[in-house]
Amino acid sequence: MEVKGKAMKLYNLLFESSATEEKYILFIPLENLVVNYDSLFDAYDDCRYKKSCSKSEGPVEVYEIENESGKYQLFDGYHRLFEYLLNLKHKQNDGKILAKVDNSYLTKEYWAVTPESKRWIYDGSKKYGNLEEFFGKNARKELDGIAKEFLDRK
Repeated sequence: MEVKGKAMKLYNLLFESSATEEKYILFIPLENLVVNYDSLFDAYDDCRYKKSCSKSEGPVEVYEIENESGKYQLFDGYHRLFEYLLNLKHKQNDGKILAKVDNSYLTKEYWAVTPESKRWIYDGSKKYGNLEEFFGKNARKELDGIAKEFLDRK
């Protein structure tokens, strides 16, 4: 896959290298992002109770899943994803997130694909993209509180 135009310029700006078939950057629809439920919940736990969230900036990191057309496994960036959803950026970006795709052999060998039973599923019709799933009936109130606290800290 050749990366051209704005995506290539953005990739060069962020990573100071040229894109290849193994590594490139693009906006991925969140419904195509395979997210481990437990890892996202851990990111929530860090952001809410430990008063810290992502220490990294830039795109989340993913690789293409070979047996699932158009799907990408998130392997780095769970805190960034949580912040992204909490700050409602998914609403501003049409349900897409900027991702650095790394299809190198070592990445795929090291990071396993999340089984379907352990996947968190994005829902763009919900305010927080389905983070509400973590909280049951008081979800909206809880997430609004976390969002306010998080924004107050910045």
